[in-house]
Amino acid sequence: MLRTTRSDQPTKAIQIISVARGQTITLTSKEASKVSSQTRIKSSVTAGANTPASAASEVESQIGVEVFKEFTVQEEFKGPSEGSSYNTRVFYWTGFYDEGTWTMDERNRFTDNIVATLQQTFSWVSTLYHA
Repeated sequence: MLRTTRSDQPTKAIQIISVARGQTITLTSKEASKVSSQTRIKSSVTAGANTPASAASEVESQIGVEVFKEFTVQEEFKGPSEGSSYNTRVFYWTGFYDEGTWTMDERNRFTDNIVATLQQTFSWVSTLYHA
């Protein structure tokens, strides 16, 4: 059972960057991941006693797959316009979280009676930028 006790609670704001009047700053991050897998397949066929030996055979094969993914994320932060009375614009990161508890019952597979209960708290954070 999952029970949420608090939703959309803000975390403390953390300053990301300050951008001067008339300036634009671009932050770039590059991410890459690679997954590979190999499978070996072996199969044999056996024929009856009166079949020539050449008719019985064994096949072995190996299949490999590799996937590579790379992507770039760019975020652009703009300061106040040249005609603005403000000198800088400060950008912050704020997360929002949910809190609660989850409970898991262990049951006897023969009697279906509960033999143990585990209960723990959880916290989940989502992100948001704001200026």
